[in-house]
Amino acid sequence: MATTGPHRLSAWKVRYFSLVDNVLTYAKDEKSEPSGTIVLSENYSVEEVSWRMDPFFYFDIVTPGRTYHLRANKDASRKAWINALTAAKSRSVHELSPLAREIQTLDGEQLQELCMALVGGIEVKSRSYHLKSYDECFVASEAVDWVVAHYGAESDRAAAAAARGDPSPLLCSGQMTRAFAVTLLQRLVEAGFVVHVADEDKAVQDGFLFFRLTDLLASSYKLSHGTEASGSAGVGADEGAGVGAGAAAASSGVGGAGAGDGLLRSELAGPDGGSMIGRTPGGLTPSSLIPPSPAQSMVAIAKLESQVQDLHEDLAAARSARLAADEAHAAEVAALNARVQELSDELSKRPRWVSDSERPSCFGCHDGFTFFKRRHHCRVCGEVFCSTCCHDRLPIIRDAPDRIRVCDGCALVLG
Repeated sequence: MATTGPHRLSAWKVRYFSLVDNVLTYAKDEKSEPSGTIVLSENYSVEEVSWRMDPFFYFDIVTPGRTYHLRANKDASRKAWINALTAAKSRSVHELSPLAREIQTLDGEQLQELCMALVGGIEVKSRSYHLKSYDECFVASEAVDWVVAHYGAESDRAAAAAARGDPSPLLCSGQMTRAFAVTLLQRLVEAGFVVHVADEDKAVQDGFLFFRLTDLLASSYKLSHGTEASGSAGVGADEGAGVGAGAAAASSGVGGAGAGDGLLRSELAGPDGGSMIGRTPGGLTPSSLIPPSPAQSMVAIAKLESQVQDLHEDLAAARSARLAADEAHAAEVAALNARVQELSDELSKRPRWVSDSERPSCFGCHDGFTFFKRRHHCRVCGEVFCSTCCHDRLPIIRDAPDRIRVCDGCALVLG
């Protein structure tokens, strides 16, 4: 498989594939941990590629932010994979495994509660990648680790759920894998609680990707701490890997994982009826993990609306200042153009310096020039005269010692 993103095309690498419900994972081999996950939702498409002329058989998985190029050694393997991926992509919620179905049917309140518990259990801080900084973000793989640690096979919550005898503790049943964890985090993205720092359409992957809370949820979360909200922006870091091939060596692993029924509210409820999400070892729920009240949400919304209004006013003031500056500049340009035109008119009225070849005879007496009757230019009018008609000398500045040759006419006018 190879991957293409906005700025790169990777080389082909062999990867082992496993398809469970609508989640496709890939790893270096069958025993390795998954290095990437693709959630086959309605935004994805599977396409057969037939224009490449080589012994392999190609097909693509196209996502909003990345295209996965796969190839098989046999056409039968390619068709089998395309059919399996297409069926997984279009599989309805009722056809999924119980755990996958439960993840897909979580409502907004449940997802928000889970999101608050998640950001309270992992490290959310400013990070840097490729000489760029990103505020208040977390790493996707660390979020996957947190979900698996809380709801995986070795989770204390799973043991507590089994001890209570819950009929269908789905999330706490020990069936939570990294692939299902990615699906659960992708639901937070689809619900608008979590977003990639650079690409809002980017799906969650089990790797070194930066995600953050959306601005409204982040404001509400920080207001629950009694602190001022601050948004984050920037471009995100990418994993740089995620290439693989070898569909012939892959295992589809199509099927469900786990069994049982139940709702998230029942399985997340503790013995005292309280929420299991965000519990501390002492059994108390920190105030920082309590979802904000409607009043706090309205305060956050009003604060954001006020900030937006201030930005609009600043933009209007900047535009007004720019227009005033443009008008002043236009006036200056018009004055300079008028002065240039005046100087051009004055220069056009100045006498032209007549060349010797244009005057074969004196401009004053009309006698022809000879070897002995030579040409002389008047330094004022520029015409050519003989020495008789151009013998006067006038000072450049009144009473100055330096004098210039002028013709009789110019001497009469200037004298």
